[in-house]
Amino acid sequence: MELTNYNFSLVATIVPNDFWDELHPRIKFRFLESFQDKRAESWVYAWVKVRNNERSIIYIGKAGRTLKQRFGGHEGGGRPSPQGSGKGRKNSKNLTELLNQGYTIEVWARQAETIELFGEQVSLVSTEEEALIQKFKKIYQLWNS
Repeated sequence: MELTNYNFSLVATIVPNDFWDELHPRIKFRFLESFQDKRAESWVYAWVKVRNNERSIIYIGKAGRTLKQRFGGHEGGGRPSPQGSGKGRKNSKNLTELLNQGYTIEVWARQAETIELFGEQVSLVSTEEEALIQKFKKIYQLWNS
């Protein structure tokens, strides 16, 4: 997978939530047992749809805090109004449709680099997300481009 060239690792899969229905599809993130950095912060991640060993990146995101916290936000975004967000419900619906079509959804992530700026350590998480969206939107049909 091309993401490994940028130090991404497979960290989770997205599966249907047990509490979903056709009108309110919801998803949940299942971390791989091998993923050990659950408390680390500042991540860039990609959702990858997989079928017949063919992979396509569909979404690039960032987690300023931990992946667990960010993915919890994605899980909650699929809730009906007013708790969920419009974008969250749309992503949950689209992910559920892909899962129903036989795709597996993988989540790949890398911890963002930091730089020293004005004597302070600053995460490049937003910059990395933006650069990866610019790079991969030329190759894939990203949901966030």
